[in-house]
Amino acid sequence: MRPRDALYYILTGKSFDGRRATEMGLVNEAVPARELPGEVRKLAGLLKSKNPVAMRAAKELFKLSLNMGYDEALSLALTKSREVTHLSEGRMAEGGRRTVHDGRIPSGLGDLSADRPARDIIRMSRKRGEHP
Repeated sequence: MRPRDALYYILTGKSFDGRRATEMGLVNEAVPARELPGEVRKLAGLLKSKNPVAMRAAKELFKLSLNMGYDEALSLALTKSREVTHLSEGRMAEGGRRTVHDGRIPSGLGDLSADRPARDIIRMSRKRGEHP
């Protein structure tokens, strides 16, 4: 919210609706009340689908970098990136093993078609030196 908008509403005591709150950047989006539960579930599902290690690192990076210069923030971003990679390796490896075991196509294997059997992708991965 811009300081100018904040001061206006502080001094006038006027109220505003969800559309105006969105315009001012006070909220990310506004939806009609009847649609709110569904939209909240969609957003929660989206956030839940993300790597929790990466999510935590992103939140920390965002908060900490607000008071940093460019070089310091970039250095922190690179450090957090390495941290996420390191902490996620075991999680991704285990997830990949479960995916292969379940017969699903492992994600992150380049341009491989999703309709290929998992066993073909495993063979291709092993030829490239990867171990699911």
